[in-house]
Amino acid sequence: MPALAPISILAEFQQQLVGNWSNKDFGEDDRNVPVGGDENPLSYNVMPLPDDSDPDGYILKNFKFHEKLHFNNDKIDTTLAVAARAPNRGGLVNQDARALFYEQQVRFA
Repeated sequence: MPALAPISILAEFQQQLVGNWSNKDFGEDDRNVPVGGDENPLSYNVMPLPDDSDPDGYILKNFKFHEKLHFNNDKIDTTLAVAARAPNRGGLVNQDARALFYEQQVRFA
């Protein structure tokens, strides 16, 4: 695992990712039904599953899910990041790679 590096080495868009992200809670609709958040997430996925009884050989499983992303290590001025130089596909030019590590948790709603 690379050593901690300052956030300042990251590209501007990567710096804006640092923090915790999850399903947005939009409150309730006009019928008082929760919209978004943990109770009724808007994240939606379709998964094909093998099924020999179906003429096409598969069925589609539709489900909502919760997702959480964690882009920091709880330190104020650092994040798990690495800056490295690597040959560009074996060419003569080196490229600077900056990577931001994160944790992702996905679960069925």
